[in-house]
Amino acid sequence: MHRNFTYNKIKTSLKLLLIENKWAIPIIIAGVLARIILAGQIPPGLNQDEASIGYDAYSIMKYGIDRNGISNPIHLIAWGSGQNALYAYLAIPFIALFGLNVLSIRAVNIFFGIISLIIFFLLAKNITNKRMALISLFLLAISPWHIMASRWALESNLFPAFMLLSVYFLALSLKKPWFLPASALLFALSLYAYGTSYFAIPVFLALVLPYLAYHRKLKITPFLLAAAVFTLVALPIFLFVIINNFQLETIKIWFISVPRLTGPARFSAISSVFSRDFISSTLRNIANFIRLVVLQSDGLMWNSIPGFGYIYLFSLPFIFIGVWNAAKSLKENKSQYIMLAWLAASVLTAFITEININRINIIFIPLIYFTALGIDAIFKNHKKAFISLLVVYITSFLTFCGVYFTI
Repeated sequence: MHRNFTYNKIKTSLKLLLIENKWAIPIIIAGVLARIILAGQIPPGLNQDEASIGYDAYSIMKYGIDRNGISNPIHLIAWGSGQNALYAYLAIPFIALFGLNVLSIRAVNIFFGIISLIIFFLLAKNITNKRMALISLFLLAISPWHIMASRWALESNLFPAFMLLSVYFLALSLKKPWFLPASALLFALSLYAYGTSYFAIPVFLALVLPYLAYHRKLKITPFLLAAAVFTLVALPIFLFVIINNFQLETIKIWFISVPRLTGPARFSAISSVFSRDFISSTLRNIANFIRLVVLQSDGLMWNSIPGFGYIYLFSLPFIFIGVWNAAKSLKENKSQYIMLAWLAASVLTAFITEININRINIIFIPLIYFTALGIDAIFKNHKKAFISLLVVYITSFLTFCGVYFTI
């Protein structure tokens, strides 16, 4: 009797969910298809970073060591300058199930790319409303950047997905405080996804937590537990940075290893924080960042196809409209501050990073969110223009797919 009741309750809940979000279903299906069709063949072959992380994942699964002989490393040595390890550990189940091949290596980014569609929809709905959530989902589903990033196994492309999950649980914690430790866990795990997180996540938390505390959105007990979780999980990566900045020896903590790299650390090589000409490097990064955001290209074909950009070239004005509307609505909707803080932390990260799309990938989800917010303003005031714009986006998406899957 109890089992039948539970089954009927779940069935009713799923039915209501599908009815309530019926327009989200075809968008998600289109987004999934764009990310899985011929994923083992397009892009053709393996990039060297894909091959590297695939073999290290296989080696850890099979022998408990990476190809450099390090036992369960929290960061891979790879060719000497390092490679982030979170992707490798997440790839192990796929490699165990399907063997070591192109598709099993890419499966992690495909999976998290698809999950990101759903989480982005839920986050936008939590912060604003269902209409804005649908626009946000639509834009992420058809984003050339997100489609391309989801289809190959560059480990840094995992960072935006983990940041999105972290921010979603943070947004949930404003109403249900015990989601905060889960958010802290995900923020800490994000540190193992990409080196830019060492700067981006502390800056984001420094921007958002005092604001939430000031507006009494944080409860002390969940916050203390979250702080403990974050500190415990983040400690190995903190030790990794210390070891490689001061050229200390590899250490082992219980069953994991914190390695010293055999070459210059990649996280310091791409950051002007560690540069002797900090000011000139930062000014150069700012100029390159502005150029990339406006032109929506970094000249690398695996990151951006000319003429399409990360969210189609004509979207730029909507980003500014969205940011302006979010800032104006802060008094009524304090949750908007989370996305503004994410954007601010991303911009500051870009200022201290040598620019290309995958190095500043943390910025594109908030840019897409604010694009959606700008388009939502058009829907409120000019519904006919909104429909025309929708047709333009769908046409652009189909054209992009035609180019990406053929030429």
